Amino acid sequence: MPIRLVALLAVLAAPTAAAGDVPLTTLSDRERRTLDRYLEAPDWPIRVFGLLRLERYAGDEVNQILRRDVAEGARPLRCFALRQAHLQGLRLKEADIGPLDEPHVLRAALRWGVEIDEELVRRTARRLLRTKTIDALMLGMEIAAASDLQKLRADAARRAGVLIRNMDPTVQALVGRRLAVVLGVAPVPSDVRRWHGWLRAQGEPLPLAPRRPPPAAGEAGTPSLVAQMDQETFNRLSDYLDVLRQRDLDMALVMDSTYSMLPMIDEARAGVDSLILFFNDMSRTMRLAFVAYRDHDNKPVWEGHPFTTDVNSIRKFLFGIRITGGADLPEAVFEGLAACASLQWNPQATRMIILIGDARPHEADTYRVLEVVQSYVGNGINLHAVHVPMRIASADEPFVTPQRRQEIDEHNRRTVAVFAEIAEAGGGRLVTLADAQELVTSLMHIGIEEAWWPVFDEFYGLYLELCR
Repeated sequence: MPIRLVALLAVLAAPTAAAGDVPLTTLSDRERRTLDRYLEAPDWPIRVFGLLRLERYAGDEVNQILRRDVAEGARPLRCFALRQAHLQGLRLKEADIGPLDEPHVLRAALRWGVEIDEELVRRTARRLLRTKTIDALMLGMEIAAASDLQKLRADAARRAGVLIRNMDPTVQALVGRRLAVVLGVAPVPSDVRRWHGWLRAQGEPLPLAPRRPPPAAGEAGTPSLVAQMDQETFNRLSDYLDVLRQRDLDMALVMDSTYSMLPMIDEARAGVDSLILFFNDMSRTMRLAFVAYRDHDNKPVWEGHPFTTDVNSIRKFLFGIRITGGADLPEAVFEGLAACASLQWNPQATRMIILIGDARPHEADTYRVLEVVQSYVGNGINLHAVHVPMRIASADEPFVTPQRRQEIDEHNRRTVAVFAEIAEAGGGRLVTLADAQELVTSLMHIGIEEAWWPVFDEFYGLYLELCR
């Protein structure tokens, strides 16, 4: 690992300042220019990093900045600013927030302790609860769950029951985790059958989880990593964000779509919209393409979606993938990777292919795989590999013979060795997943320098909580 990277990681691991105890007036001219560069940026993600930095400071000027960003600007910025205002002890009223026609902002205001006109909450939530759009319906439930309006909460609980009774794999993948939070279900049911079983076990009427009040200012735990950075690291982050904002990104996901990969495909279905939106906000442009491959005896061997910024289009493709096969262990990895040659790449973009699978290529194809990977590298396209270890389902554990366990262990060992060789030939990284839920975060990491992973993990977690 390069010395500069080691030093930067050490700085991120060793915070140097407590939050909320530094007046802005004590900043040097250079420090203030850097902070203002964040806070006045035209792009909301960079302004959010500035808001996170404000945890370090206190005073009237800090409050003025928070009030400004709560009342105006992009929806995600206002949601982040509501959180920051509460954590820094700034008590807000409904009149401070500006227009509340954005349901996400209304949800954030309720979650962070702002008292909102009950009729507005009721009217907005009920409109959303009547919709057939799954994202809007979920948002209506979350607004109801963040309120104290008992009749509204009961309406939302009934709608949640209907949603679960009619749930299919698409709905489960898209909103299963959010629904579990609203209903207080833990652990999150992993499939439709388990959701149906959970519903049958509940009494009537079905309740929402108790409303959770926001933590009091000063009781919200450790300040953000951005607030804890020393000034030199904060300056470097500013420079790195500038680099990202000037980047065009083309990312092609090449995923094994045989039956053993179903948990990963479901994870891609659930998280691809957040992945596109995140990288699109961090880059100048971001386009995603997808290639799903199987094996030679499962025609068509591969199917694909061209580069797009359209979240709905690629989500529709992912839910239409035919998931089949996988009886023998090797898969048609070569055909999946070779299909990327037909994509319309942007020659000016940072270009990457990410192979995701739990099975190695056929022995006869290994050299062809390395050749096609090297041809991509020669054209400026890097290739990364995400290895998904094959595991025995818990329900099958009692019936698996020692010989079968040995075969799976050997298969995983051989697959990770080939994937490592592919990633090395492609000038990229090898990632091995411990759990399906790591997929989207791992894809995000591949697009970001390793030194900044903790910072962007924190940002992405808050983004999902506040803006999804």
